[in-house]
Amino acid sequence: MSQAHILIVDDEQVIRNGLQKVLERDGQRVMVAVSGLEALACLQEHAFDLVITDLKMPGMSGLEVLKAIRRLQPEVPVLIVTGYATAEMATEAMVSGAFDFLCKPFTPGQILYQTKRAVDWRRMQNADCSSSSADGPLPGSRFSS
Repeated sequence: MSQAHILIVDDEQVIRNGLQKVLERDGQRVMVAVSGLEALACLQEHAFDLVITDLKMPGMSGLEVLKAIRRLQPEVPVLIVTGYATAEMATEAMVSGAFDFLCKPFTPGQILYQTKRAVDWRRMQNADCSSSSADGPLPGSRFSS
């Protein structure tokens, strides 16, 4: 995978640092945000190939961040990570436009795999849009035709 620009949003420093380390070792450009509000400020100033956000954060939840991203950069895949996973939460995240949902704890291999999938999907969407005048599937929807 060629270099991607990734935003990590998590209120836990150990998670932010761990994700940043894994992704930078893989050759990715990474920015971090400690809150949903900080993430939205980053999204207004920078284009991203992927956003990885925690679901449960004080102030602004990962679902609220996801919904705001759909307005600011609708084509960006959003990977939701959480330590409090339920089937209902996963369903709500996917219906709201998440690319995928990953439960903590996860391995570096799992995050690298999901990152590659999301960035490859984004790049395919961009290639399809530039070579076709027809609208493609909604960003984040793995179930679109």
